[in-house]
Amino acid sequence: MLTFLFISYLLSGIGYLIYVTFIKNRVSLKAQKYSLHFILLACFAIPFLVHSYLNANPTKTKEAKLVQEEFVQVCDNFCPDEEEINLCYDVAITTSDFCNCASIEKENLIVYHSNTYYNFFMYNVETMRKAVLLTVVLFAIILMVKIISLQYIIFISKKRSVSIDGEQYLILEPNINLPVASFRLIKKYIIWENSLNRLNAQEQSAILYHEIAHIKNFDTWWKIIENVLLTVWLVNPIYYLICKDFKKLSEFIADEYAVQKIKDKKLYASLLLKMQQQYATLHKPVPILVHGYRATSGKSLLKARIEKIMLQPPIKSGYVELGIGLLLGLYVLISSSAINFINYECKKIEVYQTLSDQHNNTGNTVFCKQCLSVNH
Repeated sequence: MLTFLFISYLLSGIGYLIYVTFIKNRVSLKAQKYSLHFILLACFAIPFLVHSYLNANPTKTKEAKLVQEEFVQVCDNFCPDEEEINLCYDVAITTSDFCNCASIEKENLIVYHSNTYYNFFMYNVETMRKAVLLTVVLFAIILMVKIISLQYIIFISKKRSVSIDGEQYLILEPNINLPVASFRLIKKYIIWENSLNRLNAQEQSAILYHEIAHIKNFDTWWKIIENVLLTVWLVNPIYYLICKDFKKLSEFIADEYAVQKIKDKKLYASLLLKMQQQYATLHKPVPILVHGYRATSGKSLLKARIEKIMLQPPIKSGYVELGIGLLLGLYVLISSSAINFINYECKKIEVYQTLSDQHNNTGNTVFCKQCLSVNH
């Protein structure tokens, strides 16, 4: 589990770098968002597939256990250096019952030195596993509370069904102070507030179409996935950069859809400004799982949204295929290298633990790797 967690952190950074270099602001908004979806999926799927392939390979199955020959090979990492080999040999030949070999050979000697790095993993891996598991459970509970809060909003709200472009939506009018928002569970919901009834029909339609775009793009489910990822990427800075880009792209795509429907960019831009002015004084925070019309209307994002609507900056030349191809190649290469490296490090820790146990039991620091491999 910790192996996959470490590799996912590494891959997320590489994937985001490729995204920024070849894809971001160079292709359509949806293509950018789908690319981020792919990067997130690949961060976990590629290491799992590579690990499955390596374990399924007949030449690799023996690596599941430290067989005697492999143990001896790994022991070479603990051989004494040239300066201490003669001293270790003198210790070996003067120690009674040193080993069961016919003769003591210098090349078979290994020496125990206390290692802070190995000691940390020996004594703390289980604690780390429990900490990760506890974090996952804690965030799972928080996620369930958020989902329950959405169910509560549904329960306390007045409901009316509307048909827009042939699809049914449930309009919720809660008796608590919430901004207009949307979410998709089994059904499609739009939270509506009475103050919006003062807007003209075209402005109300623009708000509805914005929320419908969030529903069509399954943004609620991606918000849930973000919350799930937070359980394992809590200290991953790349996670927060990806979430920030998701947030922007979701709003840009919803704005684009609404403008296409009402066919009036100026009206929509002025509506955003009007909603921003009301935001500071009228409403309590919207639940984080809900995609609110004003939940992402910070000044910098608001400015970016209006510029995107009014100016429609030209899309630069993008290299989606090249970026995705490079990403896949690097992900496979890095995953296989990282898995092999971590597996080998785990074998070194197992050898070190054997040396440490022998040292604690006998007080010796010099051992025969051939005899140790039989008894490990």
